[in-house]
Amino acid sequence: MRFKKFFSRPGKNKRRVFLFGSIVLSILLAQGWLIFQLKFDKPEAGAEAEQAVAVNSATPLFTLTPQEITVSPGVKIGVPILMYHHIELVPRAEDDPIRALSVSKEKFEGHLEYLRKEGYNAVALTDLYKKVAAGEATDKTVVLTFDDGYLDNFEVAWPIMQKYDFKGTFFVISNRIGTAGYMNKEQVKTLQDAGNEIGSHSLSHPDLTRLSDKRLKEEIEGSKKEIGEIIGKNVFSFCYPTGKFNARVSSAIQNAGYKFAVTTRRWQPFSTDNPFEVPRYRVNSNTNLENLLNR
Repeated sequence: MRFKKFFSRPGKNKRRVFLFGSIVLSILLAQGWLIFQLKFDKPEAGAEAEQAVAVNSATPLFTLTPQEITVSPGVKIGVPILMYHHIELVPRAEDDPIRALSVSKEKFEGHLEYLRKEGYNAVALTDLYKKVAAGEATDKTVVLTFDDGYLDNFEVAWPIMQKYDFKGTFFVISNRIGTAGYMNKEQVKTLQDAGNEIGSHSLSHPDLTRLSDKRLKEEIEGSKKEIGEIIGKNVFSFCYPTGKFNARVSSAIQNAGYKFAVTTRRWQPFSTDNPFEVPRYRVNSNTNLENLLNR
């Protein structure tokens, strides 16, 4: 009976049906818009992580995790790696041990001037390996390294390096940071922030080959931790104190998370197969850089 009555008044009921349909349609449209907003306006899962990766990929190599510094085995590297210590007035006495470790300010600037004139670019050690990993040309690349962390590295060498827009790797003895004649924490951090690399030269500069396993670990891992806390970044490079090492020491360096280690062995073309036996040219007051690089 109700069914018949409903259709017995077509004009009035059509308006009711239209009104009811309009309400239902409005509700459905509102729900659909809400679902659209939730699905497309909200960041997808992992989007923030992907953005972080994109940012990290643009950062200098020495801020990445060790696993991200990878190079193919067997790649020959012919890049000269120069080893400096003091950049200061050279002691006059021939028997003064500091004489063999010193290059005057004027001579050092002469070296950098020559490198710039010949079209060389001076980079940090990890930046060299970044170039190698990317397959970039390195024929006009040189690496500047400084051992021990002397104060004159910051006060004398660094201003000259800035003049020629050169970067380098500074190997510091972490227990001597802030002591007389050595750079302090702020100076070390300034060098790192300017695009240089800070590497470890151990805690106290002992002969690592003569240490117990426990003491060896303390020297290697302790310095890595202390330097990392100062610069706020991972430490990849190590420099053997007095150049002394053996298989046990190299293994400990690798296990501590370092990626490279430099020696005092006379430079010659080397390979990515031996990242913990990187040779260098020792530079002193008698070094003729032009002759050295053109051998």
